[in-house]
Amino acid sequence: MKLSHTLIFAFAVAFACFCLPSVSAGEEASGQAVQSAVDPELTEDLAYIKALVEANMPDIAAHVIAAAKKKWPNAGPKLKVLELQGDLRLGKFDVVQKEIDALKGKKGRETEYWALRLSMADAYYALGKMSECRSIYYEFFKSVTRPGGDLLDLYVENGFRWAQVCAHEKRYEEAVGVFRNLLATLSDKDSRWGNMALEAVELLLRLADGIPADTKDKAAKAKRSEYLYLTTKWVDKLLWKRDQALVFGKAIAMKAHIEMLRGKPDEAQALVNNYLPQLSEIHRTLMEADPDGTKGYVRASPMPECRYLLAKMLWDVVRDEAEKPKANESLIKDSIFGVRSRDGKRNGLGAYNHALNVALRGTDSAWAADAADLAEEIEAFVKDRYKKDIRPKDIPPELVENLRKMRGKTTYRLAGQAYKDGNWAKAIEYFKRFSEEDPHASNIASVYCLLAVCNEKLGNADEQMKWLREYVKVENKVGPRTTAQLSLALMQQKHGFAAFEAAGKANGVAAAEAMCKDAYRGVAGAIRDFRSVADALTKTLDAEGKLLDAKERELYLLRREQAIVLEAASWQRLVWPEAKVSVFRAQAVKAYERYLFLYPKGQYAPQAYERIAAIHKEEKNADKAQEALDRLQKDFPESPEAKRARRR
Repeated sequence: MKLSHTLIFAFAVAFACFCLPSVSAGEEASGQAVQSAVDPELTEDLAYIKALVEANMPDIAAHVIAAAKKKWPNAGPKLKVLELQGDLRLGKFDVVQKEIDALKGKKGRETEYWALRLSMADAYYALGKMSECRSIYYEFFKSVTRPGGDLLDLYVENGFRWAQVCAHEKRYEEAVGVFRNLLATLSDKDSRWGNMALEAVELLLRLADGIPADTKDKAAKAKRSEYLYLTTKWVDKLLWKRDQALVFGKAIAMKAHIEMLRGKPDEAQALVNNYLPQLSEIHRTLMEADPDGTKGYVRASPMPECRYLLAKMLWDVVRDEAEKPKANESLIKDSIFGVRSRDGKRNGLGAYNHALNVALRGTDSAWAADAADLAEEIEAFVKDRYKKDIRPKDIPPELVENLRKMRGKTTYRLAGQAYKDGNWAKAIEYFKRFSEEDPHASNIASVYCLLAVCNEKLGNADEQMKWLREYVKVENKVGPRTTAQLSLALMQQKHGFAAFEAAGKANGVAAAEAMCKDAYRGVAGAIRDFRSVADALTKTLDAEGKLLDAKERELYLLRREQAIVLEAASWQRLVWPEAKVSVFRAQAVKAYERYLFLYPKGQYAPQAYERIAAIHKEEKNADKAQEALDRLQKDFPESPEAKRARRR
């Protein structure tokens, strides 16, 4: 097979573009860092609006949405989606259902109809209503059997998402079924087919690997055979995609894995050896295009992956054999160092040889760090079992140590690829591993933020909040830190007041009391964060106000404004414990007055006056209530709040 340099270069460039760039200490850590094509300020506002509507703050969200529509007219559809998603999160399914009903059955509007239905399914998923969510997805797959045009894109996108959800929830059989349908629907000439098949095969290989080859369970044995049949079928097709060099290389590695699972390590090795010229050509061409490794092409080479895979599988054979009471020492040594030829010399195709080759010659590959660790593990095994030091004397120890340090970069890169592909569960796995391996990395804030984003995508609210807290702890930049803290506070507030509502329906006084305590802690935590955001921004504005550019200053002023109003609204809504309600109301008034002092003509000023008046009225303080209303009439006579007050 002769591969053109142009094809290899094109594929390598595409691969490099998919990789998540490293975020240095000087870059802003943002959950949307990998989506640089989108205006980051718009992305930030969209995320904030989403948090507001989820927190049942429509009056505040309305102002932000109105401002966003003026600033980004083209974002109208996205803002509309957020409004509908907010309605869904608040349980206003009837509002969205009207939109859906208006589209149902309309020719040419099928894509819009199902886009809304699937948004509703995602909202159900976020609320933990899996039966409702599943029902919509099942209806979609049942109704849309032969998608075409835009509907095909929707089918593929949501089918892939549903397969991921199923795999994440360990409903593996369902995930496999979805992948089978997707691959049957897409033409294998579609560029998406190859990537979809790679994902499906990866899942099936994990499942097959989890069933012992010698299992006595007939059902499990049949299932393992089915998995290997499907992987073989799809991988054999992938092996024909020789115009997609890297997909082709990955397929070789998978084919070798399949042969190992079939108990044929010799055939796995023979496969790699047979394709070695093609793999070498791909690797050599990438090396020529990226001699110093700065472009990232070499990391995409399938050669190191294939050799590392063989090393790993042969090492598994060694470990399994070593645990037996009467281990076959010849098999162990052959697997580590390679089999002996007729002249008595080993062929150099054992686990240690493969691992060392990748570690030393593929230092720019994604597998070098893991290969170095594996080589070191094998060295320790041989020294313990055979009392021999097999490490080559001419390899400096610091080289192995440096290779191990590459693990962090490799893990981060794999996490970025998974994020780019929308594989949130896998991205979480890699980002968490990175945070554990290098908790003091310069880009750890970005990692925590991305972990929060991935968990949000999967509807894991508790995990999302956990990683947002970690992000807030380590992010040094005021802008992104306070924005994240504001989002975290909104989530805590939402969960807290939802818990108060649930406590009202609890069976028994003791249970209700316990739920109220938890709810109160959540709201109190939100209030602390709102105040912390406002204080941090005030400090920055006072100290650096003149040094900030106009855009940054405007953002800080807006975030502080929102934080103060949200703190005040939270105090005002607190009604437990009842003995402290007057204290809560006094704190609400204090926060509203702080807002009016800092923003006398602010967008929320009329609401602040109206709410101050309402609080004083509740506290039977008619004079102060009237004073607030008089200030409202004087400063904002044409506002809706002033007009409402005049009608009373």
